Amino acid sequence: MWHILNNYVFDFTTKMKIPVAWYLSTKFWMYFTWFFYFWPFVSSADILLPFLVNTICLVYCFWNAWKCDPGIVRPSREQKVQTILDLSERHTLEFSQFCHTCITRRPLRSKHCSVCNRCVAKFDHHCPWVDNCVGANNHKYFIGYLFFLLGMILWCIYGTYVYLVEWCNMNVSRDGYYTGLTTAAVCSPWVVWIGGNAVVHFSWVGMLLGCQLYQIMYLGATTNERLNFGRYKHFHTSKPGVYKSPFHRGYIQNLVDLLGIGICGIYRPLKYEWTNAPQDWLSGDVRNVQPPEYSQFV
Repeated sequence: MWHILNNYVFDFTTKMKIPVAWYLSTKFWMYFTWFFYFWPFVSSADILLPFLVNTICLVYCFWNAWKCDPGIVRPSREQKVQTILDLSERHTLEFSQFCHTCITRRPLRSKHCSVCNRCVAKFDHHCPWVDNCVGANNHKYFIGYLFFLLGMILWCIYGTYVYLVEWCNMNVSRDGYYTGLTTAAVCSPWVVWIGGNAVVHFSWVGMLLGCQLYQIMYLGATTNERLNFGRYKHFHTSKPGVYKSPFHRGYIQNLVDLLGIGICGIYRPLKYEWTNAPQDWLSGDVRNVQPPEYSQFV
């Protein structure tokens, strides 16, 4: 059925909307289960208050990751003309710095998204789960979305456990795993199904969040840069096959720069307009070159 729909019914735009529709529908049924099944067992203030705070933060981050401008590069007509002149007549622009679709000089760390058909500053990846690119302006919201989504899933797993123990009298230590799960499935197959979904979602959301934090904090690179280290000369080192990010400013500082939130004056976030980042920052030894604006914040 999926093969038929995918090839004969859905066009490209529809197919790109399906993942975010799956996400919204799955979370709808998880919240439905929380309020119509778990509520009698989880309605105390010490449980309900953090659950509601997590929900508000999740909705806020998801909405911004979904609808926020990720950092689209919008060159003016004059800039496009200047780019063409630099490329064709003055020979001061390399093809690697030129986007032939947008007819513009490509800012450093940007990439043209084939799905959205636009250049995005500090491009990380196109995420079908938020139906948007993840870039300079919404990357922090994407990280927040993953973090609070993981929290929501944990609340759902907790609610499933409390419901099955209280309502279905499930006792794994007494009856064993097989008998306990069988008893729960017979008692409330819907809750077991929702709990199983939550466990599956927890695994991939946790891995995705861990991967994102590893790239941001440890590598100082975006997903696009990590996958294409070999294509970007400024990541190359003197050792063949060894790459290092010239944007790495320390584990904590990298995260502070992304989130835009300082820590007690010790760490201050770098604020830079990546949609205008010039390529010639990284001439020469890139590990010793910093953008001009860095000096204002370091």
